[in-house]
Amino acid sequence: MGHGPGFCSNLDSAGTPIQAGFLTSYDKFVSKSGAALNFGGVNVVDARGGAIPLAASGPAHVDIGGDLMASALGAGQIKIVGVLDVSVLHDLGLPVLPAGFHTLV
Repeated sequence: MGHGPGFCSNLDSAGTPIQAGFLTSYDKFVSKSGAALNFGGVNVVDARGGAIPLAASGPAHVDIGGDLMASALGAGQIKIVGVLDVSVLHDLGLPVLPAGFHTLV
């Protein structure tokens, strides 16, 4: 669901661009810490107190169980758009109403 508005990456799981010379707006906020990739936009860091760990399967998913943009969805599992999802989209330049954060938790 989040891929359409901006959770899109041209990086492989090691953080190397798949298509040389091309980074998405999302990729510009991805950093590497050891072997792990993280998303560290200013709004994400403000909302979480630090960067979001990204999934080992690929950086367009987060490594936070239960999050809308986690890489797995179990049978019958329901996910909602959360504060971190909205914070990523805000970092990508989508207009977000900060007051709406409280209704999304």
